[in-house]
Amino acid sequence: MLPSRLATTLSATVLLAALASSAPAQGTTPVDLGKRVARSKYQLGRVFAVQELPDGRVVASDTKEAAFRLIDLATGGDALLGKQGDGPDEYRTATAVLPLPGDSLLLYDALGHKALHLTPSGDVAAVIPVAVPSGSRFFTLSATDGSGNLYYTVTEFDTAAKAMKPSASLRRLVQGGTTDQELMRINIRRADQAHAQGILVFPFRDAWAVRNDGLIARVLADSYQVIWSRDGHETGRTGPLPFQPIAISAAEQQAITDSMRQGMKNMVSSVGMAAPANRTIGDGGGGQTIMFGDGGGGGGTQVFVMRGGDGGGAPPAGADRAAVEAGRAAGQAAGASGQSFTFNPSDIPIAPFPATKPAIASSGLVAAFDPNGSLWVARERMRGDNAPKYDVIAEGKGIVGHVKLPANTRLVGFGKNGVYLARLDGEAEWLERYPLPKM
Repeated sequence: MLPSRLATTLSATVLLAALASSAPAQGTTPVDLGKRVARSKYQLGRVFAVQELPDGRVVASDTKEAAFRLIDLATGGDALLGKQGDGPDEYRTATAVLPLPGDSLLLYDALGHKALHLTPSGDVAAVIPVAVPSGSRFFTLSATDGSGNLYYTVTEFDTAAKAMKPSASLRRLVQGGTTDQELMRINIRRADQAHAQGILVFPFRDAWAVRNDGLIARVLADSYQVIWSRDGHETGRTGPLPFQPIAISAAEQQAITDSMRQGMKNMVSSVGMAAPANRTIGDGGGGQTIMFGDGGGGGGTQVFVMRGGDGGGAPPAGADRAAVEAGRAAGQAAGASGQSFTFNPSDIPIAPFPATKPAIASSGLVAAFDPNGSLWVARERMRGDNAPKYDVIAEGKGIVGHVKLPANTRLVGFGKNGVYLARLDGEAEWLERYPLPKM
């Protein structure tokens, strides 16, 4: 995979200290990325993550097409990586694309529980099964470091309360090891949202990122501060950083609700499948992802409505109570044989909105380190503002700059000297590269 009334809760002394910590920032006006330097020749469905190969070609995961692609922005080349399917050497979904030592990459298939090992030349060397926790837990592989260690979150479902636990376990598996280590807990919702009935549109979810040298940054959505740590031990804090809470008007609440309902109706009408299979339908509006599967217990088809961003735009972090219950009812009606069934997305309730939005975004690539080792943090925006904005934070210095992305784009990754964005165009996206701004 947090109240934000900073101006009224912080004392004058703490507020002045927070302001001082952001003093190095280049004013309050965000810099833009300048002129685009490259664009994909062909459109993609929904870009999830990208990484560069040594020769400059880009490996991208497309969640809408469930495909990993090798894209050459210089020549326009676009090729499918690996094979899609349910076979032992095939993959079912395309999610994280993670760097490994020696310029190789790890391509993660979240639903198939597999990983493709990609060589520096762009060839699939092996398809590796990925063991995931059993029982009522959700596993999200999200990061690596320069030593090849794997970082992931494990989100647990409280079967008694029939709700996701309010925090997830951030864990690390050391390269070559067999036993993982819990590094910290990551809040996936605010305490007063723990028993919310329905989909949380603005969960106050912490973001996190891992730098190449193993430094972890955890961004608290509640107080907007960054906790820096190594090997599970806190090494310092930046903030709380000042921000202006954004109120959510009744008109905006209604607009978001209508958009989510319509989006889910468009994406989900009738789904038939075998019970053990899993299928991600897509973005259901408001950053939601609709996932159909057996829930890990083989008890028939269930429907999970999940937020689409844990550290990333990252894969779904967990299902909320109402979605699980609605899915279980649908699965019982269809039976474990996987018969077709019709599911009405309007049956899933939406939880009450908080009074204000969190300081940081709840979905997408919320926190990420750039090639210079600075942390980019996505800020929440006013209604109608379609230009994403990031604070750039340096360990020990605070905010060193602000970046404004072009309208209708999303940050999907960094290259050696560039920033990769996905630009929405109708129902598809272009992959674009921009120069890395100087801070």
